[in-house]
Amino acid sequence: MKKLLAIALMIPILAGCTTTPTETPTPTNQKLTWYDSREEALLKGLKKEGTRKENILETKQFGDEQLIIYHATTTQGEGIGVAAMQQENDEKFAWTRVSNKLTVRFTDGQTVDSQTTFRSPDGVHYRLYIGIMPKNKKTLTLNGHSIRPVIDGETRMYYSIKKTAP
Repeated sequence: MKKLLAIALMIPILAGCTTTPTETPTPTNQKLTWYDSREEALLKGLKKEGTRKENILETKQFGDEQLIIYHATTTQGEGIGVAAMQQENDEKFAWTRVSNKLTVRFTDGQTVDSQTTFRSPDGVHYRLYIGIMPKNKKTLTLNGHSIRPVIDGETRMYYSIKKTAP
């Protein structure tokens, strides 16, 4: 009886070891789902993030990396999210969130300027500056440097992404 129980318990374990995964882990511990087109990966990624194509603020190319900056709804209000579009052998595409969604306008009306660093799937380090830009202002001074961030005309949210050293 004990041998039968041991065998019965081993079968699911062995079956799990022989299955082929359909998703690939990423450096950020996400599982990637690969799609046949960039458009399909984009639409599925946006849906997963709870947003739409109209909310893309910019698609920014850094060498071989493509980062997608989008207007995001968070549990605390609204903010900005960043994802990367990964490509495998010019045939498969995957959406990867590379940074947590950051809130810049809270549901109680308060706003905040913030910054964070993140690492892309290719291992490149970036710094993201975000916030709400005052009206009639187009530049910011951050760490003693004047920058001209991208500003969303409707929400006045701004962001700037810079490559950084690891």
